[in-house]
Amino acid sequence: MRPTWFSRVRTSNPHIQVNLDRKSTSQSSLLIGDVAAVDPPIRLQSWEARPLRRKWISSSRRTRQTSEGTDETAITRRWIEEPVADPCTDSDSCSSVLRPEGFFMAGIPSWLASLLAILLESMFYGFFVLLYVINLVAANGEKKIPLYRQRWLLVSTLMLALATAHLVIAFVWAVHGFEPMDGKMQDERFGMLSEPLYRAKIAIYFMQTILADSLMVSYLGAPFIKTLTAPLAVLVVRLLPAQQPANTDPLGINGLIPLGCRIAFMSTTMVLHLTCSTAIVIRMYLVRRELGFRAHTISPVVIAIIESAVLYTIAVFLLLLSNLLDSFGQFVVMDMIVPLVYRIFKIPRYTGWLVLVNGPEYLEDIRKAGTKLSFPEALNKAGQFDYTISPGLKEDLIHINVVRGPMTRNIGARFPDLDDELGKTLNALVGEGSREWVSIPCYLSAVRIISRLSARFFAGPRLSANPRYTEIMQSYAFHLIKGGFLISLFPECLKSFVGRVLFDSQGRIREVENYLRPIFNEHVEKGMDGRYDTDLNDMITWLWNASPESQRNLHDIAIRMIYLNVAAIHTTSNLLTHVLLSIATHTSYIEGIREEIYAAVALEGWTKGAIEKLPKLDSFVKESQRLYGGDAAMIVRQAMDDFTFTDGTFIPRGTSLAVTGRAINQDEHSYPRPKEFQGFRFVDKDPLKWQMTALNPEFMTYGIGRHACPGRFFAVTEVKTVVAKILMEFDIKLADNESNRPKDKWMTGIFIAPNKSAKIMLKRRADTKAV
Repeated sequence: MRPTWFSRVRTSNPHIQVNLDRKSTSQSSLLIGDVAAVDPPIRLQSWEARPLRRKWISSSRRTRQTSEGTDETAITRRWIEEPVADPCTDSDSCSSVLRPEGFFMAGIPSWLASLLAILLESMFYGFFVLLYVINLVAANGEKKIPLYRQRWLLVSTLMLALATAHLVIAFVWAVHGFEPMDGKMQDERFGMLSEPLYRAKIAIYFMQTILADSLMVSYLGAPFIKTLTAPLAVLVVRLLPAQQPANTDPLGINGLIPLGCRIAFMSTTMVLHLTCSTAIVIRMYLVRRELGFRAHTISPVVIAIIESAVLYTIAVFLLLLSNLLDSFGQFVVMDMIVPLVYRIFKIPRYTGWLVLVNGPEYLEDIRKAGTKLSFPEALNKAGQFDYTISPGLKEDLIHINVVRGPMTRNIGARFPDLDDELGKTLNALVGEGSREWVSIPCYLSAVRIISRLSARFFAGPRLSANPRYTEIMQSYAFHLIKGGFLISLFPECLKSFVGRVLFDSQGRIREVENYLRPIFNEHVEKGMDGRYDTDLNDMITWLWNASPESQRNLHDIAIRMIYLNVAAIHTTSNLLTHVLLSIATHTSYIEGIREEIYAAVALEGWTKGAIEKLPKLDSFVKESQRLYGGDAAMIVRQAMDDFTFTDGTFIPRGTSLAVTGRAINQDEHSYPRPKEFQGFRFVDKDPLKWQMTALNPEFMTYGIGRHACPGRFFAVTEVKTVVAKILMEFDIKLADNESNRPKDKWMTGIFIAPNKSAKIMLKRRADTKAV
């Protein structure tokens, strides 16, 4: 396809211009194009993935004088329009050429983003008018004070005027999202209408927010100076980050604000106004009257602190919500990296930048990096284990060695326990002896199955049958992920306090200890040193034998049990959910897999050996994970020291980096028709390279090198055992006669999770063969 526009970016050779020829037909890729082949190869030094709203097109340029006396446009962290003569002058002859189209933050077409913006602004404006009327009525009730002298009414009027101006600008701005493109990259598009109007819009945002916060300070602080403390702290928290330097925006008024602060500021502005206005109405009748009669009470201080805490909570919540509900990560990694394969770039995260690498040469560098690129440190940073579980887990990897060693070696010996627990769990889910179709929530059922199997394998039948114990482990798994994410948003000095308040890890550990204590004491009485008898062959014994004398106690073993349960439940439940939804969707594969299962069982019996001889099922599981289960970022690492890739790319110490796992798992160079589900894609391929548990640079789920997932053998055995058991004993389909697989959910931009509301239906088969 002919190029429709060109751009120049800064490269390792300043005299080389990169021709960006848009070849993709995907709407989400129109602004990226493909890097033309040049000899020698060059590196993009300053290209970074940023939200498209203000990055890709700019109405200003920075010009500097070169040594040759010529002007050169320096482009930093953004694309700049370089219009060329449109080769197509006849609209009919160019009808097949896709025109660049405006995009909002998550790759939404500009016309849709414009419509959503108008609706959102109108909705907020309606709330403003409603609250203003309520304020007016409330103020009119105060007969002793003239309306024009009531400061809250004056401020409300000013806020309403600002909201009106904001709405008008939003309408004018959004209308341009419906205008057709003229074949060139133009400034007048959604997200960059014109510099003066853009400055006005940003200025109004600032005025509205500062006014709302100042109103809270003034209104709460007028009676007593003490009441200034909490709301003033909120104001400082919201405004100080805006002073951090960041050369990310060509516009002066917004150029000093980092992306994360900008998102937080913009996304919380409107709701803060509404919260402040609502607080005025409520307190006009409650607090003001109280202050008039009890001027020396401490209640205003308490109320101020509570209201300020609510405001701060809303701000943090909206910051999370703005990214939890979008698919920005999918857009960035899948629609921007694939056209720029074999490149390194970075995207903004809540706690800093995340560097993403894509290409086999980088994977090999990561594999050889050793301790310079640390997986335990990156995992600890993501989960905040020092505050959600216990300090020291990242340095002391006894539990990891146990998983690699005795746990993996004993999967076959403990397989009867897994089968027994699985039968009990399925009967509890579906009903023993029932021959009717039963609808069950797929994700919650998978969590219940995996948590019980893990509890049985780790600690025996008493704990797996205890619903409270399995509930604790499930809750810990989910709350650890959320808690770690929330804690990471706070500075180091506050993380310990926030961890105790939000998570109470020590209380959870004590509760787990109470359940483990009887079993632990029995093991100690029998003697666990070097013994792996049938009744002692569990995780407690394995951890005991692997631990030094100082850590052979209930507390340390309970901490490691929690860590391993969390790892086993979360990721394996997601994998099982993906596989069950895939089977319920692609039912044509069921008979082929069933025949394979019966043949393997006839040779090996219902054992781990039979599970290992199911290439069709293994392929189906792997294809489900490849297509549906891959996060946008995998193989996370933390740079413990300065690191340089073989191509010269420098990674400074402290940098977080990851591999573009989902893009690699769906690379068309490795997988023909990568977006199409082919359950038996890997059946005829070399099992040493393509089996589910094999490590392969073209399949990123379980990592690479020495830090590859040590529990993958147990997890895959669990999933394949569950699926095989279900297929032998039950018919399966999607609930409500659905034919399409329920869509997965993107979280925090780059992580994907199965649809938690999806349901499947099971019916016990009449011709079930005994195993």
